[in-house]
Amino acid sequence: MNVRTKFQITYLIMFLSTLFVGGIAIWAIENWNHTANELTHAYHQGLRTEKLRSNIYRQIKDTLFAFMDGEDSQTIEAEFSRLEEEIKEQFKELDRNVKTEEERTYAQDLQRTHQQIADWIHTMLMQFDKTTDVSKWAFEYRLERWTFKEQERLVDLLKKYYEKEANRLVQHAASVESLAKILVILVFGLVLAQVIVFILSTHRWLVLPIAQISRSTEIISTGNLDHRIDIQSRDELGRLAQSINKMAYSLHEIQNRLIQSERLAAIGELTSYVAHNIRNPLAGIRYAAQVSLDDLKEQDYKGVKEALEDIVSATDKLGNWVQHLLSYIRPLKLNLVKCDLHQLIQNSVSVLKPKVLDQDLSLELDLQPSMLEAWVDANYLEQVITALILNAIEASSSKGRITIKSRILQENSGTEWIHIQVADEGKGMPPEVLAKIGTPYFTTKSYGIGLGLAMAHKIIAYHQGTLTFSSEQGHGTVAEIKLPLKREDN
Repeated sequence: MNVRTKFQITYLIMFLSTLFVGGIAIWAIENWNHTANELTHAYHQGLRTEKLRSNIYRQIKDTLFAFMDGEDSQTIEAEFSRLEEEIKEQFKELDRNVKTEEERTYAQDLQRTHQQIADWIHTMLMQFDKTTDVSKWAFEYRLERWTFKEQERLVDLLKKYYEKEANRLVQHAASVESLAKILVILVFGLVLAQVIVFILSTHRWLVLPIAQISRSTEIISTGNLDHRIDIQSRDELGRLAQSINKMAYSLHEIQNRLIQSERLAAIGELTSYVAHNIRNPLAGIRYAAQVSLDDLKEQDYKGVKEALEDIVSATDKLGNWVQHLLSYIRPLKLNLVKCDLHQLIQNSVSVLKPKVLDQDLSLELDLQPSMLEAWVDANYLEQVITALILNAIEASSSKGRITIKSRILQENSGTEWIHIQVADEGKGMPPEVLAKIGTPYFTTKSYGIGLGLAMAHKIIAYHQGTLTFSSEQGHGTVAEIKLPLKREDN
C-alpha cells in the first residue's frame, strides 16, 4: 500500500470520527436550545397563569367586598365586567401559547369553569335588588367558598403542570449539558489523537524508512556494495529501497566485471608478449625435432628418438597452453540464436555419458518446463554446461549421483530468470578453494591450467548472467547458472 494511501485512509477515519462527534455535538446544542426554549415557554406560561390567578382573585374579592359594603348592583356589575374583559384577554393569550394537549385541557377546564362562575355572578347581580337577605347571604357564601376553591383548584392543576414541565426540562437540560461536556472532552481527545497518530504515522511511514535508506546509502557510498536495505513495506519507499538494492547489486556486478577486466587487461598485456615471444621458437623447436625423427627412422638411436619425442610432446602441450591463454584473453563475439536449453543439456549429457557409465555414476535430469527457449550462443553455452558436468563427474566417487535441474524463477521486481543447477555428491570444497573458483590460472587438478571455469565465467557474463558455486565439505558442490529469460538487447 502506498504511503499516500495510508495517510488518506488514516485521515479519512479521523475525519469521519470527528464529523460523527461534531454531528452529535450539533444535535446536543440544538437539543439544548430546544430545551431552553421549552423551559422559557413553561416559565412564561406559569407567569401568565399566576397573573390570571391574581386577576380572577381580584375580580372575586372586589365583587365580594363591594357586595359586603352595600354598593349598588350596577356599580358592581360594571367593575366585574371590566375585570372580566381583562381575564378573557389573558385566557386568549394563554391559549395562543398552548403547545400540548394536556396543557390545553387544563387551560380549557379553567376557562370553562371561570365562564360558568362569571355567568352565575352576572345572573345574581341582575337579580341583586330582588334578592332577600338569606339569598344574599347564600350568594356571598357561595361566591367566597365555591368559586374560590374551584378556580383555585384548576389554577393549581395548571401551575403544577408547568412546574412539572419545568422540572422535566431542567433535568433534560442537565443531561444534555453533561453530554455536551463529554463531547467537548471527546473532541479534544480526537484532536490529541489526530496529532499523536500524525506524529506516529509520519515517524513510522516516512522518518524511519528515510533514515534507514539514508544510512544504507551512506554505507553503500563507502564502497560496501554487498550491503542491502531491509525492505519492510511495499509502498513508494519500499520500492525506492528495492531500486537502491538493485542498483547496489548492479554496481557490485559492474565492479566485479571492471576488476576482472582490469585483471585481464594486465594479464593480457603480459600473456600477449609471452605468447608472441614463445610461439615462434616453439614452432622452430618442433620443426627441428620432427626433422631429427625423420632422419632416425632408419637408424638405431633409441635414446635420441625418445628425447626428441619428449621435445615434441612438451612443445605440443606448450602450444595448447598458449592457445588456451589467447582464447581466454580475446573478447567473445556471441552468435545469439533462439534455442532450447534443454536440448543443449541433453547434448552435453550424451557426450559425457560414456564417462558417467565408466565411473558407475547415476545422472538425474529434472528439467522444467518441458521446453526452455532463450537467446544464447549455443556453442559457447554448451561448452560451459559440458565443463560443469565434467567437473561434477570428476568430483564424484563411484555410485555417486549427479543432478541437473532447470527452472524459471521470478524476482520481486518481475524479472524472469533461467536457473540451471549441476549438483554432485562428492567431497565438496573448503571455503578457501571455493573463494578462488573461476580465478584465471587457479586449479586443483595436476593436469589443469586453470582457465576452464574462468572461461565459463566469461561466457556466462557475456550472456548477461552469473555463474556461482556453493559447496559443503562432505556433501558435494552445486554450480548454478543464472541467465535472463529475455535479454536487454532483444
